[in-house]
Amino acid sequence: MPSRDPKAGRDGLPDSPSSPSLAAGSSSPAPPVVALIGLLGMLIGEQVVPPIKRMLAGEPVTATWFQSECMPKITGTPPATLLADRSEAMPAQGKTLDSH
Repeated sequence: MPSRDPKAGRDGLPDSPSSPSLAAGSSSPAPPVVALIGLLGMLIGEQVVPPIKRMLAGEPVTATWFQSECMPKITGTPPATLLADRSEAMPAQGKTLDSH
């Protein structure tokens, strides 16, 4: 009789990832920190193309331009111009739109 793989299911095939017996005792293929570092690398890598396009067009790549165009996409914060537009559109604190 052939030896049976201890990781195999009842049918002789390895358990599926959704199997409770495998999910309970298995660990992630990469620790969360490694996964987050990889995602950050992807975000930064996406921002390599805009400065190259700008340089090829003969336009300067300045720290101010990078801060306003690329950093919001890397950090997920809205650009400063969007924040300024929002603050102008909102009524002052304590004032209401109703004149009643």
